Amino acid sequence: MVMMGTSDCVFFRLYEELYKLDYQNGLWYFNGGILPQYALLDQYPGIAVMADEGVHFGLMFWLYSSNRSVADTRSRWNFLHVLYRHKKAVNKDTIDYNHTSIRTIQNTFANIARWIYYDHEEPFAE
Repeated sequence: MVMMGTSDCVFFRLYEELYKLDYQNGLWYFNGGILPQYALLDQYPGIAVMADEGVHFGLMFWLYSSNRSVADTRSRWNFLHVLYRHKKAVNKDTIDYNHTSIRTIQNTFANIARWIYYDHEEPFAE
């Protein structure tokens, strides 16, 4: 699932309130997809955009097996589902991506993560 918006986004506030009211332990897909769709997107048309493409192996290769720029990635997709839990299916990626490790990893996902987290796309010299 991809969720993007500004820090004052109405959808995120409503989504958080919904989680507090109706969170169901162990039902990730329900909590993350079904509930917000029916409780928020259907009730407030236009508050957010929903796209369902499923697992996209070309995108996973792009993120975890290639080293493309943020600009190149943004020119190809308006949004990204990072498919983090599925990354092993493409290239047996076992890297633990976090705010420290992304500093030196050289792949598209790390480039995007550095750009978001540090406002700096290129790997840091450690």
